[in-house]
Order: sequence, then structure tokens, then C-alpha cells
Amino acid sequence: MKDTANPAPRKVATIFDARVARRLAALLEDELIPAEVLSDSSQRWYVLVPSDYADRACVILRSSELSEAELSYLAVGELGSDHGSG
Repeated sequence: MKDTANPAPRKVATIFDARVARRLAALLEDELIPAEVLSDSSQRWYVLVPSDYADRACVILRSSELSEAELSYLAVGELGSDHGSG
């Protein structure tokens, strides 16, 4: 019988900014997927979910692909300067 009380966590994202990793975890939690952010000594941040949710979490993260500008906004909470406007 499969133990579903504590399914093993699976890594669904590797991020190099803690704030972005936390935002991605919050995005998953908004979709009712329990998510956790952990770091290692090399300044990489991992978004982990229970293995039962991993496939769904990956689909959600892929469908919400963010541009570099959007990731920066999520990380720092402000829009970058628009160099194209005069």
C-alpha cells in the first residue's frame, strides 16, 4: 500500500533568486499545490512539491512562463526602466 501521508518531495524548479522562487511557490499554492522553497550552498533555490502534485505543478509552471522582465518584477516588485521611450 502506498503511503500518501507524506509523499516524497520533488523538485519542480531551480531558481537563482530567492524572491522569485518564493513567488513561484506562492503561484503553486494559489493552485492548491503545497510548495516549499529550499536552498543549497551554491545560491540555487529549489521549489519542491509533494510527488503526487509534481506533474500538475510542472504544467502550471510551464503554462505560466514568465519573461525576464516579469521575473525581475516578481523579484524586486518594480518595473525596470523603459529604455525605448524618449
